[in-house]
Amino acid sequence: MTGYTFDTGVISLHFAEDRRVEGAFRDVESGRSPGSVASVNMAELFYLTCRVLGRQTAVIRFRQTAEILNVVETDEDLTLRAGAFKCRDSQLSLSDSFALALAQRTGAILLTTDTQLANNKAVRTKHFPVST
Repeated sequence: MTGYTFDTGVISLHFAEDRRVEGAFRDVESGRSPGSVASVNMAELFYLTCRVLGRQTAVIRFRQTAEILNVVETDEDLTLRAGAFKCRDSQLSLSDSFALALAQRTGAILLTTDTQLANNKAVRTKHFPVST
Protein backbone atom coordinates (compact mmCIF):
# COMPACT_ATOMS: atom_id res chain seq x y z
CA MET A 1 0.00 0.00 0.00
CA THR A 2 1.53 3.28 -1.10
CA GLY A 3 1.28 6.07 1.40
CA TYR A 4 1.49 9.81 1.18
CA THR A 5 3.76 12.37 2.76
CA PHE A 6 2.18 15.81 2.85
CA ASP A 7 4.01 19.10 2.52
CA THR A 8 2.67 22.22 4.17
CA GLY A 9 1.23 23.63 0.95
CA VAL A 10 -0.97 20.59 0.33
CA ILE A 11 -2.31 20.73 3.89
CA SER A 12 -3.11 24.40 3.33
CA LEU A 13 -4.96 23.47 0.13
CA HIS A 14 -7.01 21.00 2.16
CA PHE A 15 -8.11 23.76 4.52
CA ALA A 16 -8.90 25.95 1.51
CA GLU A 17 -11.18 23.11 0.33
CA ASP A 18 -9.21 22.57 -2.88
CA ARG A 19 -10.82 19.53 -4.49
CA ARG A 20 -7.54 18.40 -6.05
CA VAL A 21 -6.20 17.19 -2.69
CA GLU A 22 -9.38 15.78 -1.18
CA GLY A 23 -8.90 12.29 -2.64
CA ALA A 24 -5.62 11.84 -0.81
CA PHE A 25 -7.13 13.05 2.46
CA ARG A 26 -10.11 10.70 2.01
CA ASP A 27 -7.73 7.78 1.37
CA VAL A 28 -5.89 8.53 4.60
CA GLU A 29 -8.99 9.14 6.71
CA SER A 30 -10.61 5.91 5.48
CA GLY A 31 -7.47 3.89 6.20
CA ARG A 32 -6.87 3.00 2.53
CA SER A 33 -3.48 4.75 2.57
CA PRO A 34 -1.15 5.84 5.34
CA GLY A 35 -0.47 9.57 5.52
CA SER A 36 2.39 11.31 7.27
CA VAL A 37 3.81 14.75 7.82
CA ALA A 38 7.11 15.76 9.39
CA SER A 39 6.85 17.69 12.65
CA VAL A 40 8.92 20.46 11.05
CA ASN A 41 6.20 20.87 8.42
CA MET A 42 3.61 21.04 11.20
CA ALA A 43 5.56 23.92 12.73
CA GLU A 44 5.53 25.63 9.33
CA LEU A 45 1.77 25.07 9.02
CA PHE A 46 1.28 26.58 12.46
CA TYR A 47 3.34 29.72 11.95
CA LEU A 48 2.03 30.44 8.45
CA THR A 49 -1.57 30.02 9.60
CA CYS A 50 -0.93 32.07 12.74
CA ARG A 51 0.48 34.97 10.74
CA VAL A 52 -2.53 35.15 8.42
CA LEU A 53 -5.48 33.86 10.46
CA GLY A 54 -4.34 34.14 14.08
CA ARG A 55 -3.16 31.82 16.81
CA GLN A 56 -6.53 30.27 17.62
CA THR A 57 -7.11 29.16 14.02
CA ALA A 58 -3.51 27.93 13.81
CA VAL A 59 -3.97 25.74 16.89
CA ILE A 60 -7.25 24.33 15.54
CA ARG A 61 -5.74 23.51 12.15
CA PHE A 62 -2.65 22.01 13.78
CA ARG A 63 -4.80 19.70 15.92
CA GLN A 64 -7.13 18.78 13.04
CA THR A 65 -4.15 17.85 10.88
CA ALA A 66 -2.61 15.79 13.68
CA GLU A 67 -5.87 13.82 13.96
CA ILE A 68 -5.72 12.87 10.26
CA LEU A 69 -2.01 12.45 9.56
CA ASN A 70 0.75 10.65 11.41
CA VAL A 71 3.05 13.42 12.67
CA VAL A 72 6.60 12.07 12.52
CA GLU A 73 9.00 13.64 15.00
CA THR A 74 12.55 14.34 13.97
CA ASP A 75 15.11 11.75 14.92
CA GLU A 76 18.71 11.15 13.94
CA ASP A 77 17.90 9.31 10.71
CA LEU A 78 15.34 11.85 9.50
CA THR A 79 17.59 14.76 10.45
CA LEU A 80 20.59 13.31 8.60
CA ARG A 81 18.47 12.62 5.51
CA ALA A 82 17.04 16.15 5.57
CA GLY A 83 20.48 17.62 6.08
CA ALA A 84 21.80 15.67 3.10
CA PHE A 85 19.01 17.04 0.87
CA LYS A 86 19.74 20.57 2.07
CA CYS A 87 23.49 20.05 1.54
CA ARG A 88 22.91 18.98 -2.08
CA ASP A 89 20.53 21.87 -2.79
CA SER A 90 21.02 25.04 -0.76
CA GLN A 91 17.91 26.58 -2.35
CA LEU A 92 15.72 23.95 -0.70
CA SER A 93 14.01 25.13 2.48
CA LEU A 94 14.66 23.19 5.66
CA SER A 95 11.00 22.20 5.95
CA ASP A 96 11.01 20.95 2.34
CA SER A 97 14.16 18.97 3.14
CA PHE A 98 12.30 17.23 5.97
CA ALA A 99 9.31 16.48 3.73
CA LEU A 100 11.65 14.89 1.18
CA ALA A 101 13.47 12.95 3.88
CA LEU A 102 10.24 11.55 5.30
CA ALA A 103 8.93 10.53 1.87
CA GLN A 104 12.25 8.86 1.12
CA ARG A 105 12.31 6.98 4.42
CA THR A 106 8.72 5.74 4.14
CA GLY A 107 8.66 5.15 0.38
CA ALA A 108 5.62 7.41 0.19
CA ILE A 109 4.49 9.70 -2.59
CA LEU A 110 5.30 13.29 -1.65
CA LEU A 111 2.28 15.52 -2.22
CA THR A 112 3.53 19.06 -2.80
CA THR A 113 2.64 22.50 -4.09
CA ASP A 114 6.33 23.29 -4.60
CA THR A 115 7.71 23.01 -8.14
CA GLN A 116 11.26 22.46 -6.90
CA LEU A 117 10.14 19.53 -4.75
CA ALA A 118 8.03 18.13 -7.57
CA ASN A 119 11.10 18.05 -9.82
CA ASN A 120 13.34 16.16 -7.40
CA LYS A 121 14.65 12.75 -8.44
CA ALA A 122 14.88 11.15 -5.00
CA VAL A 123 11.19 10.38 -4.36
CA ARG A 124 7.93 10.05 -6.25
CA THR A 125 5.82 13.19 -6.14
CA LYS A 126 2.42 14.51 -7.08
CA HIS A 127 2.42 18.23 -7.79
CA PHE A 128 -0.50 20.55 -7.06
CA PRO A 129 0.49 23.87 -8.65
CA VAL A 130 -0.87 27.04 -7.09
CA SER A 131 -1.15 30.52 -8.53
CA THR A 132 0.69 33.27 -6.72
